[in-house]
Amino acid sequence: MFRRFLNLLGFIACTALLGYAYYLQYAQGLVPCPLCILQRIFMACLGLLFLFATIQDAGRWGNRLYGLLMILVGFLGASVAMRQIWIQYFTSQPPTSCAAGFGWMFRHLPPIEALQLTLAGSGSCAAIPWTFLGLSMPVWVFIAFVLLASIGSWVNFKAARKTA
Repeated sequence: MFRRFLNLLGFIACTALLGYAYYLQYAQGLVPCPLCILQRIFMACLGLLFLFATIQDAGRWGNRLYGLLMILVGFLGASVAMRQIWIQYFTSQPPTSCAAGFGWMFRHLPPIEALQLTLAGSGSCAAIPWTFLGLSMPVWVFIAFVLLASIGSWVNFKAARKTA
């Protein structure tokens, strides 16, 4: 019961974070850069893992698999957020301001090339249009990925040990 409750809270947290991102986009006019969209995709994947772990009584190996997948998705999402943090705070010369949109790149380029261009960043990835407590959105997203993946993997691995 405890495992399902925490997985449900993880799903709600991911949904709330995505909801806030869409609020900022559509109500406040903040246009997401390609790295932001990639972070949203990983957050949605993490949320789906939490949802599936909530719904399914996966047993010992299934809970371990959910824990491992949460670590993997959290790591990938945190890595993308860290790339954007690097572009925002640590590069002396930000990437060029013109770059194709995320959707265009993945429709017209091979997947590997589109991913390479996305991770290279653009001028919009270097901009900091939103802060909370002095930290930009990618910093908060990085923190969220680390916390959510840590909690999700801990609770699912703990459940796997109990069923052993």
